[in-house]
Amino acid sequence: MDVWDSLLRSVMALGGLILWSRILGKKLISQMTFFDFVAGTTFGSIGGNLMFKKDVPLWLGLLSLSAFSLLVLLSDFIAMKSSRGRRLLESQYTVIIENGQVRDDLLKGIRLSVHELLMLLRKKDIFYLDEVETAILETDGTITVLKKAQALPLSRSDMNIQSSSRGLPILCVVEGNVLEENLKPVGKSRKWLLKELYKRGVQLENVLFVQMDSKGTLFVDLRVTRESQM
Repeated sequence: MDVWDSLLRSVMALGGLILWSRILGKKLISQMTFFDFVAGTTFGSIGGNLMFKKDVPLWLGLLSLSAFSLLVLLSDFIAMKSSRGRRLLESQYTVIIENGQVRDDLLKGIRLSVHELLMLLRKKDIFYLDEVETAILETDGTITVLKKAQALPLSRSDMNIQSSSRGLPILCVVEGNVLEENLKPVGKSRKWLLKELYKRGVQLENVLFVQMDSKGTLFVDLRVTRESQM
């Protein structure tokens, strides 16, 4: 009886967690502010108690999970509608480099050392502080950087080179299987694709994946075979 009760609790807890995770959306796991971290931790704890604490009635655990999830939704609504509520729940970003000057007074307030600041900048491929105009520590702990004009790479517009968008890539083949449902909306067919591969001297069974841009240009990646490694 205990085994079946544990299985039932596990299934119900997993179902409840998946259901409310879908309702709460990707924000809970992708844009992890301090409030989201607390909410996510509590969310998992309630699910764990629901599975393993048999002295807690199943219906009460599901009710607690639902009530807490509704509170998170309400908090998100308040944060969207009220700037004061947003500051209370999610805090505010901090400008840690302003006009090329490190705000060491603010670093102390958020307990961020210079070494940690340099590490965050390196993750943005910035190794020299004199390249930075402005750096902002976001509410989710990531850093956003605006480089100085002289540190920005040249763009096509700087060189007066005309260019057009390639659009979103269309996946045509995966591991030798043609995805015809992706080809039909853009007016292409399996026959057309095989003909293009034949022009390149490529057999379908040797293809790992194929992408196509909005202009019909193909990028073909072949499987790595033992012969190609020798």
